[in-house]
Amino acid sequence: MSSGERAQYQTQRVTVPTELPIILKQYTKNLLKTQPPNYVSWSAAYFTCLSEGRPLPVKSRLEAADGQNLTIGLLEIIIDQIGKTSGQVNLAVLDRRWSELGLLEIDLADTLLRAKLIEDIKDIQEDPAMLVDIQHFIAAAALQISGKSDVVGCMDIVCQVLAADASDRYHGTRFDIFAKLYKFLANVLDVPTEIQEKACRYLGAKAEANMGLLLPGAMFAETCPKLQEEN
Repeated sequence: MSSGERAQYQTQRVTVPTELPIILKQYTKNLLKTQPPNYVSWSAAYFTCLSEGRPLPVKSRLEAADGQNLTIGLLEIIIDQIGKTSGQVNLAVLDRRWSELGLLEIDLADTLLRAKLIEDIKDIQEDPAMLVDIQHFIAAAALQISGKSDVVGCMDIVCQVLAADASDRYHGTRFDIFAKLYKFLANVLDVPTEIQEKACRYLGAKAEANMGLLLPGAMFAETCPKLQEEN
């Protein structure tokens, strides 16, 4: 192009959807409510879900952020994005839902390794089709959140996430699910069988008196047998 020539530009009218201000306002509210570890990753997932008509990755209640660490609210988002609370999910889907929130893959690997759901950190990348029991993953995530020194705290998280009534965290959890995941965690943490059996016998009776639903408070009762050996 010679110095005497000028580039010709054509103007195009940009149509702004009338819903855009409402969408951005709701996005901002949900961002502040969720406080994801990584705003960019979460925002990409948010607008993808919005365009595809999928559940939005938004916490159901206010919760203090904890840096890049997993929280109960973030765990609930992951399960909601997977779309079911039972059955199996492959590592590829689990890794994607985890990463969309800005959580670190190394922490996912640590969560799965501690619960013996994978054998090697490489499994996530090298065997993405490997299937993981969703409820076992929830228990493993609870262990990551509360720490292995607190089995009662782990099971309290499990009961909240898998409550029979999703709208009420403390409505109660089916005892068969509770027993399955308590024994899973107890075996991971080498809790003696006699302690497991005594705790399940007591809590099973409490659930039977409540139409098969175990209220989380039963674990905190003074009369409840210990769920693990005392340190």
